[in-house]
Amino acid sequence: VTIASIKGGEIPFDEASLNAPFVTKDVEKFLLDEAAMAAVTKSLPLADVKATDYDAVMLPGGHGVCWDLPESAQLIKQLEAAWAAGK
Repeated sequence: VTIASIKGGEIPFDEASLNAPFVTKDVEKFLLDEAAMAAVTKSLPLADVKATDYDAVMLPGGHGVCWDLPESAQLIKQLEAAWAAGK
């Protein structure tokens, strides 16, 4: 699993999503996992990742994605390439 973000670096969490009822046992496990948190803290810039090199692309849900994903020309380019490649 490769974690990338528009700009790379630390991915901010929506503070409201870190409270009940959103924090499940799986979320708690992720938040306490040092390797997972390191990947979220040091995400790769999307420009350094090639979506066609992967079998799938997963976009996170929640309100946070409303801010930068819809306006990202790089993300649109990557998703179009993955779609064209049959991913």
